[in-house]
Amino acid sequence: MSSDLIEHLDKPEQHIEEVARLLKPGGYFITSVMTNEWENYFFGSRIFGSHYIKFMKKKQEHYNLFSIEKWKKTFLKTNFKIAKITGYLSPNTSMFIDIFHYLSIFSLLSYKLFKKWVLFPKLIATTSMNQFIEAKITKPISLKKAAGLFFILKK
Repeated sequence: MSSDLIEHLDKPEQHIEEVARLLKPGGYFITSVMTNEWENYFFGSRIFGSHYIKFMKKKQEHYNLFSIEKWKKTFLKTNFKIAKITGYLSPNTSMFIDIFHYLSIFSLLSYKLFKKWVLFPKLIATTSMNQFIEAKITKPISLKKAAGLFFILKK
């Protein structure tokens, strides 16, 4: 299993080939990857344009934000069969995630002051944030609009 990792690697094919080498025949590789749509949905790019996208690409160290077709070809080229693809992270959800990067400054301050990332975890767990995450982030969406993709691959 791999979660939003492969797009950060310089040579993703080598990573995928190694996973395929280690799996038994009939084994599954479950992974999520970000697509080339991710950067198109940044809230900051609406204000700062391409400068913001360039800044975030460097900060997030995304080397391979491929289209869905390119991800499919990459996995098929490494001898995986695609059992299932699900899109996640809609344009609006991606925009909110970008905004939340800056709202997380409060968690950083909390950690620096109290050595706790979240001061009141039970309160947070009962808020509408959990409902937002469940309703928006994990909701499957159109593959063409998805900023993220879940793949179930079979060797």
